[in-house]
Amino acid sequence: APPHTVFVIADRLARKFGIPWLAEYRDRWSEDPYDDPPLPPWRSWIDRRLEDRLLRGAAGIVTVSEPWAADYRARWGKRTCVAYNGYDAADFAALGAAAPARSARLDVLYTGILYPHRRDPSPLLKALAGMGADADTIRVHFYGADPGLLNPSIKQHGVERLVHVHGRVSYRESLRLQAQADVLLLLQWNDPRERGNCPGKLFEYLAARRPILLLGYRQGVPAPLMGERAAGVVANEPAEIAAALRQWLAQKKSRGVIDLLPSS
Repeated sequence: APPHTVFVIADRLARKFGIPWLAEYRDRWSEDPYDDPPLPPWRSWIDRRLEDRLLRGAAGIVTVSEPWAADYRARWGKRTCVAYNGYDAADFAALGAAAPARSARLDVLYTGILYPHRRDPSPLLKALAGMGADADTIRVHFYGADPGLLNPSIKQHGVERLVHVHGRVSYRESLRLQAQADVLLLLQWNDPRERGNCPGKLFEYLAARRPILLLGYRQGVPAPLMGERAAGVVANEPAEIAAALRQWLAQKKSRGVIDLLPSS
């Protein structure tokens, strides 16, 4: 799940045939902070009660991070294990020799949708606006994000020449774009409610072996995973973001390329 209605089906099949069922949470259900708009209290109450009833009958639980697993163990006393999201290596092998172009320009890429008031690129836009001439050879590309969410903030910060919003592309094309970028932008919610969220995009980015700029909660799951692999920078303040961009920009200008991250 999601969709979490599959738990209803699994519960009914398990009772009908006398076999166990496992609940796998790729995303939260009744406690999903990404519900947009937020559910009314009566609906949240119904979801919570239905979830509790169904999970009492589950033989075990699988989820994507240890914080979520600890919560589920405490709620239902079930054996719970963690299986991170990931990627298929064959998808990346099929890209062949895709790599960033050798140039002095620094290309930063984000692929995916945005969540209003949760995954907010405005600290990056503010950083670009304050970098002066250093920003002239930086370009930030958003693929798949709603222009209606991005364009007002882009205009507000006066960075229209630096930030480009593109339409949706296929999954295969998104992987090719990631492999050809200099830096990959990972947007998370800078809020304690984000602590257990560990998106599949993080693992795609690691597979692309490009450095990552993470805007989000420092005590969340992605930040230490990046730290273990020296895979990039976690920054939320415009000054921090600008400093990281200047370091990558200096490397790009001096060498024409930013080195691949280690493969493991």
